[in-house]
Amino acid sequence: AYGNASAAARPGRYEHMTALIDRMCGSGVQGQSLYRAAASWVCVPEAVIRVETPVTKVTLQAAIDAACALSGGTVNIPVGAHVIDTSAGAIIVSGTCSIILQGQGADGSSGTRLVASSAANNMLTITTTGAVVVRDFSISTAITKAVGTAAIHFDPGTVNPNTLKIVERMAINGHYYGVQIVNASNPIITNNIITNFTGYGIAVSQADTLDFGTGIIVGNKLWDVGGTTGCVAQILWNRGSGLRIHNNRLLGACNYGIHAQFDKTTS
Repeated sequence: AYGNASAAARPGRYEHMTALIDRMCGSGVQGQSLYRAAASWVCVPEAVIRVETPVTKVTLQAAIDAACALSGGTVNIPVGAHVIDTSAGAIIVSGTCSIILQGQGADGSSGTRLVASSAANNMLTITTTGAVVVRDFSISTAITKAVGTAAIHFDPGTVNPNTLKIVERMAINGHYYGVQIVNASNPIITNNIITNFTGYGIAVSQADTLDFGTGIIVGNKLWDVGGTTGCVAQILWNRGSGLRIHNNRLLGACNYGIHAQFDKTTS
């Protein structure tokens, strides 16, 4: 990450980075960081919010809301197994803020784990039109999630072609959708392990005319470990153009590996 909050005090070799941040994040905007994520750059305010312990849906939502009140930032989720009650609704990232949800590793024994305790609702519902990075933690469930629920659900509400939605280095287990992206171009879904989903591991759905831009699904492992859930597809590509899917490992009892689904009007 590179910041320009103290750019005036950075002579010489830092000037080119300051100019890059100004060009990509907005000229004269202070307190911005430029993050390298997957194959792209993301502009996020430099604020860092740490989730209070014990981590619950309430404390995690409060940290996200605090970051978004500052127009965005990084929310650090600490190590541990954190039980999240989604019975009354998902954790929500809304508005226009740009945010990074940062765990401390997706390793089940020593990383950051969010464990759903209710069959209802998504774990994360992300509707912000800003850039979003979700990385380095695990999402699992102790019970069977309801049909249509997702571990991570992106939907800005309208076709949103200009901001990145990035999910990387996550471990997701036991939801109907692992990662579901609707009407958001430039999805970057890389190096995740998604298992025991009953519907779709990764599902992207767009308007017919929307180009995915830099959208990629690469380096993921998707499988039904026991081979018994009868999932619909490891990857669903439903309309839109330009998505790149490669170097993923697909195993299990799904009806489809990669299911590409288009309307008759789609070229």
